[in-house]
Amino acid sequence: MSMHLTEKPEVLQLRISLDDIDPEVWRRFLVTDDLTLFGLHRVIQVGFGWCGDHLHQFTLRDKAYVADSLGTMHTYQDAEDMILADFQLRVRQKIEYACDFGDWWVHDIRIEGKKEMEDWKSYPACIGGSRSAPPEDIGGRYGYWNFLGRLKSGKLHEYAEGLEDFDPERFDLKAINEKLAKHWRAGLPTW
Repeated sequence: MSMHLTEKPEVLQLRISLDDIDPEVWRRFLVTDDLTLFGLHRVIQVGFGWCGDHLHQFTLRDKAYVADSLGTMHTYQDAEDMILADFQLRVRQKIEYACDFGDWWVHDIRIEGKKEMEDWKSYPACIGGSRSAPPEDIGGRYGYWNFLGRLKSGKLHEYAEGLEDFDPERFDLKAINEKLAKHWRAGLPTW
């Protein structure tokens, strides 16, 4: 069901928000629908400032697509090479993305729109967002709330060493897009 090589990819506008964090942490991306599920994982990881080496899964239409330790996607339907176009996504459709099964960060992905690809634009691209994502391995949402309280009071534990300058309000669109472009140019990993 994958696209033919002669077809021009369609651009999807995605709004991705981190569940159970208030105030909300979110990003808006433009991606082409020939992006693999693993590529979408990498886009999200870059956009939220994470390293991407944790297990993750996508859930769509009550089916989970889980990453193995090599970073490929698989289900019982052999979805290893599935691209977004294979899912025939609709505007306003929801996809759930979970990563780091220890901290269990769940993201709500919404398809906000579809448009034609513009040859002069670079994809994937982040076009908006708000706030810093929680640091990795902070202990999930409860650990993050604890961390923010200790950060505010100036009493960080050893597990937060090196995070004294963390700014939960920071969002750097330029830095995200520079990192996405770097990954894209280098072909890292499979987009």
